[in-house]
Amino acid sequence: HHLFMTDHGTYLLVFDMRDLLVNAEKAKKQEALRYIEFWLNTVHLHTSSAPILLVGTFLDEIGIEKTKEIDLLLRKATSGIAAGNRVVKNPDSDLLFFPLDNASTEGIEMIREVTKAVTEKQSHVNKLVSVKWMKCLDRILATKRPWLPLEEVKSIAKICNITSALEINTMLELFHKLGVIFWLTSTDALKSIVTTNPSWLIDAVGKVIRDREHHMFDMEKIEQHALESEVERMFSKGIVSIDLLWHLWGEDAQIEFLLDLMRRSMLLSDWKYSGKDQEYLVPALIGNSEHSRLQYPVDIPGKCVFDFSETFLPTGVYERLVCLLVAQSVNQ
Repeated sequence: HHLFMTDHGTYLLVFDMRDLLVNAEKAKKQEALRYIEFWLNTVHLHTSSAPILLVGTFLDEIGIEKTKEIDLLLRKATSGIAAGNRVVKNPDSDLLFFPLDNASTEGIEMIREVTKAVTEKQSHVNKLVSVKWMKCLDRILATKRPWLPLEEVKSIAKICNITSALEINTMLELFHKLGVIFWLTSTDALKSIVTTNPSWLIDAVGKVIRDREHHMFDMEKIEQHALESEVERMFSKGIVSIDLLWHLWGEDAQIEFLLDLMRRSMLLSDWKYSGKDQEYLVPALIGNSEHSRLQYPVDIPGKCVFDFSETFLPTGVYERLVCLLVAQSVNQ
């Protein structure tokens, strides 16, 4: 997710080389190229200068002689992409990517060495950091907990002789940019939690945004809490009640923090149109529709058309747009 993307990083884009061979199915090849172009564009959109390594897997199946064929295809596909100039070339063979043998792990050392070398050239890596800050970070991570209250982090900082609120904030902001912790400050609820394990956040969001067919709830527990209708409404209308969120996230969860996180990332908006308290719209749960009522005349007043047919459509644009519109209408 774009929330976890930062300039203070090096990105590895992994693809299956078998999908780019001359004899590969046309549809599969096109899908593989779209995948690569999409993620190159995504990194470019959310970072300004972060380097990118392309890693091609299954060298053991295609053979080294086919890598030139794939290289030509990748060069052509990335030539018109803004992020193309950020792609790091393979210094060993002048390929645009790094072939990897899945069976023997041949190529992994080269990827490690180049990733290390490229990262060390980044200006943020050479920035001097106080020893006190590093000791504080070690103590924070040593708790082995997925998140800590900010007040507890302040107590740890005090042990490390860091007492200034400004210094603590500056330290946490730096570690957030480096990706070693996750700390947002746009609301009081977000600022109150320092996350040390982003998987906790992903798991929490994944309990709400999920594919009904492949990741169904434990319906026995849902029925025990009389939430069947809430689950049905969630998947049919994209409306989630606070009662269902309490059930999904658990009574010990940081509900206000998670709600603000989803608001901040525009995954959720407050829903005030059903006459019930604390309901939320999650646009990602709304299915696509081609209902005839959507076929408005071109000249209808107030119609807004976004045409991405000749450019890049970032993931989640529709969902974020819906959240913004709903939030704006609620505030009117």
